[in-house]
Amino acid sequence: MQEGSGLGLYISKMLLEKMGGEILCSNVTPGFQVSLMIPLD
Repeated sequence: MQEGSGLGLYISKMLLEKMGGEILCSNVTPGFQVSLMIPLD
C-alpha cells in the first residue's frame, strides 16, 4: 500500500467547501471511505 501526504484530499475539501459542499471521511473495515456532498443547484 502506498501512502501520500494527504494534500489532494485537503485541496478537494477546500474546493468543495467553496462550492457549498462537504467531504466526509471515515475508517471502514477494511480500508477508508470518502463521501462527497455536492449541491446540484
